[in-house]
Amino acid sequence: DRINSPDFHGQVTLAEYQSAGRGRRGRHWHAPFAAGICLSVGWYFDPAPQPLTLVSLGAGVAVIRALRRIGIKDAGLKWPNDIYWQGRKLGGLLVEAREESAGPCRLVLGIGVNFHFPGSQDRKIDQPWVDMAAIQQPLCSRNVFAAALISETLRLLGGMATMYNSSSRIIDEWRRHDHMPGKLARLILPARTVDGRIIGIDSTGALLMDVKGKVERFNSGEISLKVQQ
Repeated sequence: DRINSPDFHGQVTLAEYQSAGRGRRGRHWHAPFAAGICLSVGWYFDPAPQPLTLVSLGAGVAVIRALRRIGIKDAGLKWPNDIYWQGRKLGGLLVEAREESAGPCRLVLGIGVNFHFPGSQDRKIDQPWVDMAAIQQPLCSRNVFAAALISETLRLLGGMATMYNSSSRIIDEWRRHDHMPGKLARLILPARTVDGRIIGIDSTGALLMDVKGKVERFNSGEISLKVQQ
């Protein structure tokens, strides 16, 4: 709602709970009161990074950096925008942008991380999940982690704007934390479903999969990736 306001750039908004947070492909993100980190960052680029998917990949890198700052060093990434720990989802990202052709771009980057969910949340989540409380004991302060997450996110976005972080640096760092190469997966596209083995990402951030012995490339967008093993 604030995307066209004068103070939009660099504004960070946090929510204490979400009953219908927005996820990819129309899904909802649920976070009970004080159980997660739910934040959105407004940012203005002129010109926009190319490709724009670098923002989503870079945001995943920022989350990993923040987790490492507070002592969680074995979290990883699942293309295009999920945070995983030992095969279970720890968090997710969503980027919504208003972009002009070859011009400026205003975007909202949403980040959700499971901090300390009640056990009753199991029946509301349709995939394996984990929270930070199950990973780290004693658990760090929620404020400390939120501050680290905001700091790393703003640092990465600012670096993209000044070319301090080139696309190749973001891609290289994302690859170091990619937990999915070699896994069998099902890619659900708007018009078809593809089964194959994950290879990784290319230099533009597109997914590479081995499909019946042939390497195929897929861009993000209206895509859902279901890892099978």
